[in-house]
Amino acid sequence: MRKLISIFAVAAMLIFALSAAVSAAELQNYCKKATILEVSAATDANPATNAIDGKSDTFWASGKVDTANITVDLGKPMPVGYIQIIWGDDYAVSYGIGTTSSAEAVAASDVYKSEGGTDEITLDSITTMRCLNFELYKPSGANGFSIKEIIIRRTVDATEAAASGYPSSGVTPPDGSYIIKGELIGLEEGWGGNADAGRAAAFDGDINTYFDPLGTGDGYAGVDAGEQYILTYIVIHPRDGQLPRFDGAEINGSNDGENWELIWISEGEAEEWTWQEISADQFKIKEPTFRYFRYFNEFTHGDVGEVELYGIPVDGTVDWLPVEEEIIIEEEAPAAAPTEAAPAAAPAAQAPASSPQTSDMTALAVAAAVMALGSAVIITKKRR
Repeated sequence: MRKLISIFAVAAMLIFALSAAVSAAELQNYCKKATILEVSAATDANPATNAIDGKSDTFWASGKVDTANITVDLGKPMPVGYIQIIWGDDYAVSYGIGTTSSAEAVAASDVYKSEGGTDEITLDSITTMRCLNFELYKPSGANGFSIKEIIIRRTVDATEAAASGYPSSGVTPPDGSYIIKGELIGLEEGWGGNADAGRAAAFDGDINTYFDPLGTGDGYAGVDAGEQYILTYIVIHPRDGQLPRFDGAEINGSNDGENWELIWISEGEAEEWTWQEISADQFKIKEPTFRYFRYFNEFTHGDVGEVELYGIPVDGTVDWLPVEEEIIIEEEAPAAAPTEAAPAAAPAAQAPASSPQTSDMTALAVAAAVMALGSAVIITKKRR
């Protein structure tokens, strides 16, 4: 439903939307896909899942107890270097954290002090963890403990998606298909411990950078889409100077991140240093439907410049697509002369649809133009 609003209100809304988008900049949070393995106490109105639901207006409450624990299961071993606890009104004056790479809760080995608010813990080194057990020893008051949110990342500023310049091939995928984005999985560091040759290089939009595994069949670069996609198209760019290493290149799919199925395999070297496009009729599986996808090679060393995977989301929605604001500028009709009929109002000029990467900046530019012209603005919302 359209709603006519003032120019200044539009500008304020757009600036606020931009600042909110920047502050939320797709920061990594493993808890988005985590579960609660166990909790010692909780009130009916404030269950333990509230501590990992990504919402600041909900919280887990233990009720009136002197000690409590809550264990977060990330679902699989993940590299962790940063932990954040956002406390409710009732925080733990002292607490401990026990971690393990398996699906079990273990006793705390590190103890921390708190004064409430937000606690940020940066570990000395990035450690592989699956379960984190938070043991709360001493409540700040008589009502036990409460936690609004637990956030777990690889680093304090780690992001979950591919670089903003990705994808870069410019191909037109099959109808209804989208680039498959998500959390990067696989080797963080490539050959020789080189972070620049890790998984991110295969999804950064730059054909001159490259993923370089530890050896033949040793390591992969992939993506956790967060939901199931039907893979429809593959685009790969070989590494410059290493065209023979395209022989044996594979794209695999998995629904648990551990057991992989072969979707496609290269049966020869790349003939040119250019984009290699693979359509669905070359797949080993008809309509491969998976949540996890990876680039892998068990026959040659397997370097690769770029990997682009396109597909159709099974549930019909694409999580990374933003809700855009479509801005329509309408000029006011000039005042009619007393003895003449009023001229027809100028037709509304609609701003062109923006790409996901440029929509915020375009919106601000349009808002500035609207303010300068003194025009009325109509805003509608749509999902692209």
